Amino acid sequence: MMTVLRRFAPFFVCVVLLAQAPVVAAQAPPPSQEQLDEFVPIDQLPQQEQIPAANLLVPAYAFVWVAVLVYVVSIARRLGAVQRDVQRLDADLKARK
Repeated sequence: MMTVLRRFAPFFVCVVLLAQAPVVAAQAPPPSQEQLDEFVPIDQLPQQEQIPAANLLVPAYAFVWVAVLVYVVSIARRLGAVQRDVQRLDADLKARK
C-alpha cells in the first residue's frame, strides 16, 4: 500500500497544483463601491469578472476520476492478494489430507 502511495504521490501533487491554477487566475480585484450598490446582470459584466466554469470544473472532475481510479486499482490489488492467499491455503489443506 505504501509503495502505491509513494508511486502516485508526485502525480497527486501535480494534480492539486494544476487544480489551483485556475482559481488563482480567476481571482478578480475587489469590486468598486458602484458595483456594490446595484444589481448588474451577468451578461452585462466585463469579461474579466466572469469566471468560466470549464477552468474550475474540468480539474475537479479529473481529480475525482483519478481518485476513483486509484481506489479501484488499490482494491483490485488487495483482492488479488487475498485470492492468492485463499488458493494457497486451499492447496495446503488439500496437501494435508
